[in-house]
Amino acid sequence: MQTALIEARKIFFRLYNYSIYRISESFRLIVTALVLGLAIKGFPLTPVQIILLAFLNDIPIITLAFDRVKRVDRPADIAPRERFALGTLFGLVGVANSLLMYFLLADILHLPLALIQTAFFLKLTVGGHMLVYVAHTKELWWRFLPARSVIWATSLTQLIATTLAVGGIFVAAIPFSLAAFVWLWAFFWMQVSEAAKSLPFITTGATVRPVTVPTAA
Repeated sequence: MQTALIEARKIFFRLYNYSIYRISESFRLIVTALVLGLAIKGFPLTPVQIILLAFLNDIPIITLAFDRVKRVDRPADIAPRERFALGTLFGLVGVANSLLMYFLLADILHLPLALIQTAFFLKLTVGGHMLVYVAHTKELWWRFLPARSVIWATSLTQLIATTLAVGGIFVAAIPFSLAAFVWLWAFFWMQVSEAAKSLPFITTGATVRPVTVPTAA
């Protein structure tokens, strides 16, 4: 019975973390596409890139079922407001950095649309998978990393996306320098998301004593 309760709570926290990540990713993609669609009368991704993005996102999502979690010594609150607040906040950060990057590439660097679309595809993949590290814990992301299976999955899909973008496989090829810029851009905004989740109005204020639950990676 005790083991069943522990496993149930671990599943609960995995679902909690996944829901925050999913709300954020959906919000980011839909709002960014809407704003840019109205602004430029186009779409920042090609149909092929959308398919690739969905496929590459599915791989880390599967491994989240085996992610490391922390449980508490009493039943946890569903905290729907906290979930929605965190997911929306991460989504707003994603929308802001996506719009800024688009106008930087289009209006300052004057890159052609095909290269911008590939850079966007790479940013959405790399940045979205970096968000897994932030969303999966209330601690600083580097102090409580995901399970090794999640780290391997996110790293592999980021590497695949980078290879596709630089190699011009199914997408317009971008130079390595632009790919490196996208990685640095995504990593910087990852820290912005990390800082945002500690805002005082986000947390519920519940006091619980966390206990680390080891899981197989």
